[in-house]
Amino acid sequence: MATHDLWRWDQALRGAAVTTTEDGAEVPTVALIEPRGCIVFDEDAGKARTGRIRVIIQWRGLTRTRDGLLDGDLVCGDAVATADEGYRRQLIVSSYVIDEAEL
Repeated sequence: MATHDLWRWDQALRGAAVTTTEDGAEVPTVALIEPRGCIVFDEDAGKARTGRIRVIIQWRGLTRTRDGLLDGDLVCGDAVATADEGYRRQLIVSSYVIDEAEL
């Protein structure tokens, strides 16, 4: 189920559900350039289901700008994701989850 959920999220980031009609056919319309989505979980003191969770959405911007990432900051993806640092855009949502059974 988790694999399917991640696949659906990837499809949503790529704009698979957004289509336009081109020559009578439905064609996907991509909203973000080279989108990537990552979920990072850092467990708290050996508790497998309690800790900080970060959801990262990263994409390539249209124009070059200063990259706000510092050394050691999270980058979503592989070496390709860091190739055009001046074009990288990121949104990171951070939260803390608690499994009451681990308290």
